[in-house]
Amino acid sequence: MIQRIFFLILFLLLSSCSRDKGSDTTSASGNLTPKLVFGGLSSVSSKTDSSIELHWSVHESADSYEVFDTKSGTPVLLTTVSGQATNSVILPGLIPDASYSFRVRIKTLYGLSDSNLNDINVVMAPVPPTVLALHTPTASAAITVKPKLTINGVKSGDVIKLFTDSACSTPYVANGVASGSSIDLTSTPLEVGSHSFYATATNPTSVTSACSTASVTYQRIACPTNFIPVPFNASVGTTSDFCVAKYEMKCVGSSCPVNQASANAVATSKPSGTPWNSISRTSDLIACSNLNAINGVSLKYFMITNAEWMTIARDIESVGENWSGSLPGIGVLARGHSDEEVATPPLPPLLLEASSDDSASYFGTGNTSADAPNLGWEQKRTHTLSNGQVIWDLAGNAQEAVDWLVTLTTKAHNSAISIEAGQTQVWIDFKDINTFASETDQMKPSTWQPFYSSLTGLEGIGKYFSGTKTNGGSARRGGHYANGNIAGIYNLRLSGTAGYTDPSLGFRCVYRP
Repeated sequence: MIQRIFFLILFLLLSSCSRDKGSDTTSASGNLTPKLVFGGLSSVSSKTDSSIELHWSVHESADSYEVFDTKSGTPVLLTTVSGQATNSVILPGLIPDASYSFRVRIKTLYGLSDSNLNDINVVMAPVPPTVLALHTPTASAAITVKPKLTINGVKSGDVIKLFTDSACSTPYVANGVASGSSIDLTSTPLEVGSHSFYATATNPTSVTSACSTASVTYQRIACPTNFIPVPFNASVGTTSDFCVAKYEMKCVGSSCPVNQASANAVATSKPSGTPWNSISRTSDLIACSNLNAINGVSLKYFMITNAEWMTIARDIESVGENWSGSLPGIGVLARGHSDEEVATPPLPPLLLEASSDDSASYFGTGNTSADAPNLGWEQKRTHTLSNGQVIWDLAGNAQEAVDWLVTLTTKAHNSAISIEAGQTQVWIDFKDINTFASETDQMKPSTWQPFYSSLTGLEGIGKYFSGTKTNGGSARRGGHYANGNIAGIYNLRLSGTAGYTDPSLGFRCVYRP
């Protein structure tokens, strides 16, 4: 009898102990009973390329929480988080761009676990780009409106976006798909001032990296009033961007002498007034140089060189808006006021002032864009550059002296015409010129001819006049109000000297930052 009472007491004690452990029980197979229910992971946050924060709701029976990676199909324990009230954990040291499948289960004081299968699949963010560098221009301060940057430390296939704030939260200014470890991106047009660039990378699964800590700063410098920025073109001889006078130079001051520059005569780029004419190349150089002292700078203002002229001309030639066919090389290239007619006779003068309204591109000519090509359309006085800037009268109105003296040994001639002492040469199309390109002592076509050199003056590109073979030549370009189809952005005349003057001859200055 005593033995039976002992076993009864032992049974009651064991039953009581079991109840003290809570309501968690297991079957013979060791699986949890439905009473131990845990919702598992609820959300993730703070994801970077190598860390993430997991969140869940606390469970009253939990002594700790076990965190698994179930990507392989077999749960791999990553860490154990102690404390019943703990509801999150940060996992560091993860692999950028890698995929994970996270699961959290509770662990009771007596080693029991729940059986939830509530996995959350995660793709880690890519590594942010590591190096940003200016590509064009290479200087940190220039006039370039749309700088190009090289972004390094990227992965092929990722979409790289360029931003101008350190959080990469403003609208991006450039984007592209990387095909290697670096990518070049060109910014949208920037305002004058300082801009710091940052970048992000988005992988093919649309996961985006953090904003790069790497950055580069670029300062867009302003051109002087009524000067416009021009992107450089190494193929024709310029190596950095520059500013060019938007309008032909006008003389402003108390004294505007003929064929000389003085301190009281200021060469000014402005729409009103007729171009400063009857001034020689020698005086043009002085007039442009004088702008340095007037504006309190040194070695910034110069007379336009042939390389700078060619840079502008090649840019104009590449923009469809400047052609009657709306595509580069198709139809007629606008050549400006060149038909000796004006909207308000009597004549002269034939040199026209410009308009401050760039949309009034036929100002003073009596023509409109509705006219047919070579019957008035070509009298359009403005050209648009690839950066959206507008320049007036580069191809007509006044021919313009250029800082370029061509010697006899470098002058190109038409091989079909015998040029002897005392003889002159007629205006000819570029396609009819024997440039002797194989001879090193001749003018290289890339330094003075159009890209579409097979076209003629009828297509608005201009013509060439070498003059006699007994002298070199001070370059005059663009043509003037009475040149007809001789005028054009590439028009080149080499028959004058550095001291040559003419009522139809003007000039233009540039500003080099």
